[in-house]
Formats: sequence, C-alpha cells, structure tokens
Amino acid sequence: MIAAVSERRGGAPDAAKLYVETPVSAAQREEELLRRRAIATSDPRTDGRPTKRNRRKLEDFLAEP
Repeated sequence: MIAAVSERRGGAPDAAKLYVETPVSAAQREEELLRRRAIATSDPRTDGRPTKRNRRKLEDFLAEP
C-alpha cells in the first residue's frame, strides 16, 4: 500500500519508506518465493556451454553411422 508520495526522485531506501506492506501482500510475496524455489530445484542444472573439446566429441559421436 502506498503511504506517501515523494516530491522528488530518490534512492531505493527512500522509496521503501513510502510503502507499507500489508499482511496479504507479505503472504503473496512468500508464496511466490516458495514457488520460485520449487521451480529452481526441479529444473535440471547444467554446467553451461560445452567446451570446444566436448563439442567436437559430441559432433563426432553424432556423425557416427
């Protein structure tokens, strides 16, 4: 909920003072955090892009009859 409006642009700490979090919004924020954590744990993790050596090995493997 918006508590006040600033007359000039300021930093994040100043902006945080202008809002009041309701119990409903706190619960929604917590639910969203838990949902994102659940998605993150179920996603497969990779080491990123393959190295040039690994890419060449993969290409050789896929080119075999």
